[in-house]
Amino acid sequence: MSKLYAIGVGSENSELMSLKAARVLQDVDVIACPEKQYDKGMAIHIAEQIATTLAKKDTMLMHFPITKGCDTISQPHDEMTERILTMLRRNKTVALLAMGDEGFYSTVSQVLEEVQETGFRTEIVCGIPTHMPAAAV
Repeated sequence: MSKLYAIGVGSENSELMSLKAARVLQDVDVIACPEKQYDKGMAIHIAEQIATTLAKKDTMLMHFPITKGCDTISQPHDEMTERILTMLRRNKTVALLAMGDEGFYSTVSQVLEEVQETGFRTEIVCGIPTHMPAAAV
């Protein structure tokens, strides 16, 4: 049954992923991840250290623009959301990876909101964001 998961992969350390995130990544059909110059970005490299079956999964590289101004972000954001919706309409489960805290990552939040508005199920699976280990020191 189709569902979109927003998966927090922590920050540059696979040990900051939750056990639930690792389990969900093993189970989903498609991984949507930020790209870096048309290559897999850091988020999927972190996730691959924990969820060893990711290499066998369909992967959608997504351009996450980090710029000022809504006009610059709108088109890539809409394209990204539509690609995810296409997979959900095909009854696929999709994991959208986010570095750090997916709750503060506006692109993930916007995608989740738009997907929810279409009636598809969503779930946030938190990782441990960068500022949490720093607070423990």
